Amino acid sequence: MLLFSLFLLSSRGFIASAFVVNPSLKTLSFFNLNHHAVAGTDQSLYARGTTAVFASSIPIETELVETEQSMMNVAALRNDCRDHLLMIEQQEAKRDSFDKNKSLFEGLGVGAAMGVLAGGIAYIQGQSIEKALQEFAVFAVAVGGSIGYNNYNGGRVFVMTEAAAINRLRVDYIEGLLRGGDMAMVARTKNLKFEDGRYQPTNGVVGCIDWQLRNLNKSEAKKKYGKYPYHAHFKNMLVDEGVRRQGIGSKLLNAAEKYLRSKTDIELMTLEVDDKNIAAVKLYEAAGFSRDGAASTFGRSIMVKWF
Repeated sequence: MLLFSLFLLSSRGFIASAFVVNPSLKTLSFFNLNHHAVAGTDQSLYARGTTAVFASSIPIETELVETEQSMMNVAALRNDCRDHLLMIEQQEAKRDSFDKNKSLFEGLGVGAAMGVLAGGIAYIQGQSIEKALQEFAVFAVAVGGSIGYNNYNGGRVFVMTEAAAINRLRVDYIEGLLRGGDMAMVARTKNLKFEDGRYQPTNGVVGCIDWQLRNLNKSEAKKKYGKYPYHAHFKNMLVDEGVRRQGIGSKLLNAAEKYLRSKTDIELMTLEVDDKNIAAVKLYEAAGFSRDGAASTFGRSIMVKWF
């Protein structure tokens, strides 16, 4: 029981480290149009009746994502409005919140507990008391000292380098955009002080939508993406929780459609939705989408809008 308690106590630092470093363990408001939370505990899109806090006097602009910096803004938005610098800052704050001396003794305690276990096993297996004490000493000194030293020097929480933090955002959130397979539109405000500066790390980006152009080759006997002709499939849409129900989702859909009509020869737009998400369905219906009954299965529907 002592061993278990000590391990649990010591492991908190490592759990906290993973909690900070890995965006997939953070609670995010990032959803795809399939309405599966990409990361976090919230499973809804436009489903909660949040209080309207976005001032109508603050203009919202939509723009196409074309530069790598604008892609990084999207990544920051999807990472709960945290860019690479804020990620590092939060990790450093978490690291510095631990008491060094307490962390040192917790590490030594883990080593001592492991030594007791190793020595006890050696003795039960018929080895001498001297040998059992040697096993105890190895773990108590080597393991305990190593963990204690690591804890004392801030190693309980891993702090990424700037390059590592940037790479994490790129890989986790915008890989499709960087490869060029996806395109995106964002909604921005120029008031970076709004919501106590929450959108400074995103350079004012409060929402985004991305899509993929599919079945361009009309001569293919078997189309790669189902029965539809050349079309745009909306993959992900996010409006930050603090500014939802302000019409930003509709603006993103309208801006994306305007771009697609003027810059491509697609014949329709598609997306997938959970039939139980009534608010989302109403949003898409208001934008001119309708269910394709033949493509609806297991409580999910493909919604289409023909040009």
